[in-house]
Amino acid sequence: MILLQTLKSHLNEECAIVYREFSAICGTNVQAAAMLSKFVYWSDVVHRAEPQKCGWFYKTAQHLYDELGLTRRGYEKGRNFLISQGLLQYRRGGVHGKMHFCVNFGRLLEMVYEIKGMVAPKNILQTQIDRNNYTIPKFIPLDKWNDYLDVYKEKKGKFPSNKQKSALIKQLARLRSKFDLNVVMERSIVAGWIGFYSPEYQPSQANTYQEQKHIQAVQKEIQEQIQQRAEPPPTAEKRQKDRRYLAEMIAHLDKAKKW
Repeated sequence: MILLQTLKSHLNEECAIVYREFSAICGTNVQAAAMLSKFVYWSDVVHRAEPQKCGWFYKTAQHLYDELGLTRRGYEKGRNFLISQGLLQYRRGGVHGKMHFCVNFGRLLEMVYEIKGMVAPKNILQTQIDRNNYTIPKFIPLDKWNDYLDVYKEKKGKFPSNKQKSALIKQLARLRSKFDLNVVMERSIVAGWIGFYSPEYQPSQANTYQEQKHIQAVQKEIQEQIQQRAEPPPTAEKRQKDRRYLAEMIAHLDKAKKW
């Protein structure tokens, strides 16, 4: 009989384990359950080794095949499910555009409690994911944040970058101790402002300058139209003079073409 130790000496030390709770969350999507278990493991490794990365790590298609035996179709199926459930974020980064992943542990913990028929402690769930798959603090009203992203895209033609989102979150973090963020964010949404401001403060002149210039241009155009309508119509003599001038210009053009 082959002893266990003898067998283990011929095996890779890394053992792929799928947590029972993850299988319940993912149901029949075994690819998602395997990816989630493996990604939780790698998140822990990265967090201990490089905490500045905030849980982000990269995995290539070859890594996923070597570690989990997943083909491209398999890992895309698993990835899409995890993203749809708010459990995973991904983006391309680095010089070669490798796929980076980050597990949303707040959402994962919430779902683990759900399948156990329990309510997750509110003080544990500190983050949430917006419509662009970006992690934001739990204190920000998610519905207002997503509405603001739509207004931003309509105004700028694209969603704010991660760097811009980070700056917006810092603005809200400063305001939350004194003001209701629902009011602050609704104000920016209605006004179409790029940024968040206290109820007593108007946006900087840099934000309103273009709007003022546009209003001035429209007013000038309206005044010119009013002035044109107020002027008397041209006389028959002036119209005849204009026609002669136009005929002369056409004749000069024809002569120039012959040259």
